[in-house]
Amino acid sequence: MRQSTPAPADEPNGPPPLIPADPETPKGRLVAAIWDEDVDAVGHVLDQNPNLASATLAHHGLLHRRWLGEVQRKEGFFLRDRSMLTEPAVIFAAKIPFYKNIYRSTRTISVESLAVLRLLVDRGASLRRLYPDPERWTKYGIFEACSQYDSPEAMNLLARAGAEVDIKRAWGPVGLGALALQYGAPRTLRALCDLGAAYVPFPDGLPGGSLEHFTPEPIVQAARSGHEDAIKVLLELLDHSQWTRQISHGFDFPLTVLDAVLLAATDVLVPRDDVDEPIEPNRPWLGQIPWVVRQERLVHLLLDAGANPGATDSAGRTAFQCACRWAGDALIRRFSHAIPGGVDQQLPYLDWHDKGSYERETIRTGEKVTFLHVAAGYHNAAAVSCLLDVGAQVLCDEYGRTPLHWCFLTRDDFVQAEVRTMASLTQGVRELYEMEHWEQQIMPWAPSVDVIATLLPAVEDLRGRDASSPSVLHLAAQTRHWEAMAVLITKGFNPATRDEHGLTIFHLMVTAPKPAVGDPEHRAYMLGLEFLREVLRDRPDIGLNGAGPNGLTALHEACDLGHVLMAQLFLTLGAEPNCRDGVGWTPLCCAVASPCQDRGDALERLSPAEATDRRDKALYMKDMLLDAGADPTLRTDSGLTAEDIEHDIATKLADCVSRYAEDLYD
Repeated sequence: MRQSTPAPADEPNGPPPLIPADPETPKGRLVAAIWDEDVDAVGHVLDQNPNLASATLAHHGLLHRRWLGEVQRKEGFFLRDRSMLTEPAVIFAAKIPFYKNIYRSTRTISVESLAVLRLLVDRGASLRRLYPDPERWTKYGIFEACSQYDSPEAMNLLARAGAEVDIKRAWGPVGLGALALQYGAPRTLRALCDLGAAYVPFPDGLPGGSLEHFTPEPIVQAARSGHEDAIKVLLELLDHSQWTRQISHGFDFPLTVLDAVLLAATDVLVPRDDVDEPIEPNRPWLGQIPWVVRQERLVHLLLDAGANPGATDSAGRTAFQCACRWAGDALIRRFSHAIPGGVDQQLPYLDWHDKGSYERETIRTGEKVTFLHVAAGYHNAAAVSCLLDVGAQVLCDEYGRTPLHWCFLTRDDFVQAEVRTMASLTQGVRELYEMEHWEQQIMPWAPSVDVIATLLPAVEDLRGRDASSPSVLHLAAQTRHWEAMAVLITKGFNPATRDEHGLTIFHLMVTAPKPAVGDPEHRAYMLGLEFLREVLRDRPDIGLNGAGPNGLTALHEACDLGHVLMAQLFLTLGAEPNCRDGVGWTPLCCAVASPCQDRGDALERLSPAEATDRRDKALYMKDMLLDAGADPTLRTDSGLTAEDIEHDIATKLADCVSRYAEDLYD
């Protein structure tokens, strides 16, 4: 749903590597001609040296591929590894797309490369005449080259050169058919089936009743990657009985192959590109078609083929629940009209990514979860709006949490706050912000704000809290949704409210995760804090000086943890700088003691750089507190002043650095 154009790659710090090992030799000229996809140049070299059609060539193709990757990732390129790869000329020609394009989703063999490959084969290229290991290339040649892109023409040409298609292992974990499904190569799939490679999906059924541990199944990988064309080929080629075969043996729910593929197609969240690392946030796909469009088209295809929209796995999750996390209006509307039981069903839901946490208040899991809960929990404003349009009610789960609570249960890494102009926001969000001259304003925005704008009119008791959990505002504070907190407060939520542990929202703000200064989200983080400060500044009693169960105010905790931004915010909002905790410590005492503390535990060793950073923060907070009226003469219950504590901490800080140096050189 949320996506942006891929950023252009930076210029490399080093030149692209020279592909031929020795450009002056006949083999070097052939390597250069194949790399340039120049049919005439290849023919000229073969005219002079006919035997080179079956020769092995040494080249720097992999080095060029690494150069491309480091340019795309904006890293400097250095010739750290000059090793060459040696492979037959026809294999090298067939793998040119692999060496020149690091993204599998957009990789294809050009007409010129295919012509070069055909010329080599026509000139007598043979993998059986290679010395010393012809068996390797005849057995794995097609797999090495044709698993990288979709081209049955290249596969047929390599077969003419002596390569074999391993029909028996085509659907194994690393078989050609399995990879064709995984990466979406429909023409290769059709060619394999024509050669007799019959595919049987889920041959052993679904032993656990769930797809969670069944990712090796090729058709599951194809469905989760949105490869509509590949699935369409299988729908045409496989017998109908294969799709309607029940695979959930031993479980109470009937699940067919087609239903399992539908569950796999909807059970997606963070798309990955075909490199090992996740792609950048807010960039769902680097291919030709936006990821959401691909996935929605596949789900529509499966529903048209007869998949059950109410299909359920052993964990109780339905395909509709999973689709509510990411799908757009059209697909949500189709599900809502097709599922039996209506859109207000309260069903079990388990998030596989959140389930590692044992704090039920912070995970998107429950036994009575509505579709609206799921849509709000994954910040899918389009699904929230559609569900409300078709009549969904705002209900509570078994813990008393509304969909608005679910909106702030956790913070996904791929959902980042952004800085936007007010003109780029929806009308509902602009009304929430209540800003004059909004066209000229820049504001922090996150997907949760769109959900709030849609949900608020439907939520009767905004200020309610969970049965035994934090309120909506407390949950937003835990997950640093500052802009959402500001909106909720302007809509009537009392910022002085405490949770069941006696904590205010300000206590939770101190311990909320903070982005690094260089993080793209940092600017929105700072702007969100400023927005929240403006909302809170003129309110008479916000509960800022309230002590938590440990006797500490939010200002105490901010100073104790060295959180300069929060300490500064609290002081500008009127926090009392001379309040005392249970042992008589003031925020000034906590600030000067912060360098040798780590969430209340004394540190034993510190690097010089970290010690300097902590000391500078402590001095900065000390000056802030003194400017705000902190009294340095106040004594703790043990009779110490802040100056006494500061002197003692300076000695301890020097000892921590000394122990670090001793450990370093021992």
